[in-house]
Amino acid sequence: TWSPSPLEDDLYDAFPNCTEFIPRNHTIPAGVVVKTVKKNMTYTCTLEFLALVYLRSPERYEEERKINKLNITVKEYNQTSYSVDMERFVKRAAENWTSELETISISAFGCSYRIIEEVTPFYNNHTVACVFGA
Repeated sequence: TWSPSPLEDDLYDAFPNCTEFIPRNHTIPAGVVVKTVKKNMTYTCTLEFLALVYLRSPERYEEERKINKLNITVKEYNQTSYSVDMERFVKRAAENWTSELETISISAFGCSYRIIEEVTPFYNNHTVACVFGA
């Protein structure tokens, strides 16, 4: 069973995909970013990055949301699959949650995942989180 590693003092250091402080992301329009200042550096991060933060620490996600006054919401679900297919996750998230999110104006969303249990090699249970923003 998967268990998270200890929370870093600086959570941002835990995410190596945030190269040059701009994570690679094909799920949201270019230019949709969230900026936060940490240790005298400006990190430019997308909603995908915030989904990673949520999966690592919902408390930290909520803190970032409040500090930066972000009009965003997060949804989470579990699935089992042979491969990690982010396009399918994003499509399913949009289909599942469109009716629930009609009350906010969604201009972008980004998703991320964590493996919660390896059933067999390449076949895993995942927790998927998507952050929707206005």
